[in-house]
Amino acid sequence: MINLKSFEQFLAESDINEEGTKVEQATETPKSEESKPEATEVAPEKEEPKKTATDLLKECYECIKEEAAAWESDAHDEHTIESYMCEVASLVGNYSANALKSLKEDYALEAYESACNSMKEAFCKKVDEAKETNMTPSNISKEEEEGPKAS
Repeated sequence: MINLKSFEQFLAESDINEEGTKVEQATETPKSEESKPEATEVAPEKEEPKKTATDLLKECYECIKEEAAAWESDAHDEHTIESYMCEVASLVGNYSANALKSLKEDYALEAYESACNSMKEAFCKKVDEAKETNMTPSNISKEEEEGPKAS
């Protein structure tokens, strides 16, 4: 079974920070740090409660809005908010299908296809519900203030 890292673990081990920019790793210790004595006691770090997928998706919601605006304002004419949202939707679909497969590796093809179809129907249903709800201007401003509803 594949052991997946959390996003925080990935960032801690990578050379890319949270803003998506490459961080230079120092290969040598600066001389000013070599002469400093090392601390013998390390204060124990308080472990933060593990965030749920719902909490992480709420954070992603804000990031998606920021990235979509940046995507639309770049130099490429084909980069629109709609095209960005299609990219995000396909990415979420891919992660969902892969998570399903990795959690239950002994799926028969028919059972896996059925589960994927159920996920697709649930996704489409939520998009349709949001589309109907957001058709009135008063609902659009409420949605921006509250964020999307989880179910």
